[in-house]
Amino acid sequence: MRTKTLLLRAILALTGCLTIVSAALGQTVEERLATAEANVKAAQTAGDNAWMLASSALVLLMTGPGLALFYGGLVRKKNVLATMMQSFILMAVITVIWAIFGYSLSFAKGSPFIGGFDYLLMNGVGAAPSVYAGTIPHQTYMVFQLMFAIITPALITGKRLGFPKTQMAPHSLVISVIGACLLWVGWFGFNAGSAVNASGLASSAFVATHFGAASAVIGWLVIERIRQGKPTVLGGISGAVAGLVAITPASGFVTPMGALIIGFVAGVVCYLAVTSLKKALGYDDSLDAFGVHGVGGFTGAMLTGVFANRAVNIVYKDANGAPLPSGLIDGNPKQVLNQLIASLIAISLAVVGSFVILKIVDLIVGVRVTGEDEVTGLDLSQHGEEGYNLDLDVVSSSQPGVGYAEASFAAAASPVRE
Repeated sequence: MRTKTLLLRAILALTGCLTIVSAALGQTVEERLATAEANVKAAQTAGDNAWMLASSALVLLMTGPGLALFYGGLVRKKNVLATMMQSFILMAVITVIWAIFGYSLSFAKGSPFIGGFDYLLMNGVGAAPSVYAGTIPHQTYMVFQLMFAIITPALITGKRLGFPKTQMAPHSLVISVIGACLLWVGWFGFNAGSAVNASGLASSAFVATHFGAASAVIGWLVIERIRQGKPTVLGGISGAVAGLVAITPASGFVTPMGALIIGFVAGVVCYLAVTSLKKALGYDDSLDAFGVHGVGGFTGAMLTGVFANRAVNIVYKDANGAPLPSGLIDGNPKQVLNQLIASLIAISLAVVGSFVILKIVDLIVGVRVTGEDEVTGLDLSQHGEEGYNLDLDVVSSSQPGVGYAEASFAAAASPVRE
C-alpha cells in the first residue's frame, strides 16, 4: 500500500512538472519572440543611450578645455584668462538659458522660425523617448543638443586696437596645440553623435571626421610650405580645425575617400582665406573664426553636394522606395544647387541674427571694453588677475600660514597696476 502511494505521488509530481514545462513551451514561438524582441529593444536603447551620453561629454570637451586652450594660446598673454573665461562661462550661462527656455524655443513645436513653449522649464523632458530620437531618453537628446549650444557662441572675434601695425603674435602655441588635439578628439562626439544612435552611420561619420581632419592638416601644410617656405605648427593645428569644420556637414553622407578630398581642399582654401583673403579685405580676425569656421563650413557644405553618396546614407527615394543618387558624383548634380541655396539661407540668418543680438547686447552691457582696458589687457582690466604670475616673489618661510594661493588672491584683490 505504501509503495502504491509513493508511486502515485511521483506520478502526480511528474505530471505537475510536465504541465509547467508545457505551459512554458506553450508561450510558444510568438510569445517568446515578443520577449526576445523586447530584450533586443532594451539592449539597443541602453547602447544608444550610452553612446549619446558619451558623445555629449565629448562635445563639452570641445569647449572646455579644447576651445579654451586653443584660443587661449592664440591671443596675447595679457588676454589669455579672459579668452579662456569666455569659453568657460558659456558652459554655465548657456546651460541655465537652455534649461529655462532655450531648448523649448529650439525644439518645441512653434513657427517655421522659432519653437514654442511646450518644453519651458524642462517640462515634459524626462526619461521617455522624444519625437526626435526613439531609442534614447528625451533628457539625453536635450543635453546632447545643449553641448552644441554651448560651443557655438564661443566662436567670436572683434577688431583689436593697433591692428595691423602692432605685432600681435600668439603667446603660447604649446597651449594651442593641446587645445587643437582636444578639439579633434571631441569632434568625434560632435559628428558621430549626430547619428543619435550607436549605428553603422555613426561609425561612418566617425571615420569621415578623422579622415577629413588628417587630410586638411596635410593640405594646409603643403600650400604653406609652397608659399612661405616652411610648414608651421600654427598652420598644422589650424588645418586640423579647418578639416573638422569642413567635414561636419558631410560626415554622415560621404565615403572615407570623399572625406579625404574634402579635408585636403578645405585645408588649402582655409589657408588662402586666413592669409590672402584677410589681407585683401583688411579685416581683423584674431582667432581666424571667419577664415576657418566661416569659409571652412561653406566649403564643406558645398562639397557635400558633390560627394554625398547613397551607399552611405539614403537621402532620396523613388516611388517604389528604391534609393536615388545623393550628390553630384553619385548622379545628382542638383544637390550642389540645393547646398548653395541652403548655405545662403544659413548665412543670411546668421548675419541678421548676429547683428540683432549684438545690438541688443551692446545696449544692455556693451560689446567692447574701453580702449584703455584693452591696452591694459582683459585679464587685469576685467578680472583683476594675470594668467602668468612669473614675477611673483617667493613667499618667505618666516611668514607661516601664507602660501602661493594666498599671495595670488591678495595680488588679485589689490588695485590694478599702472
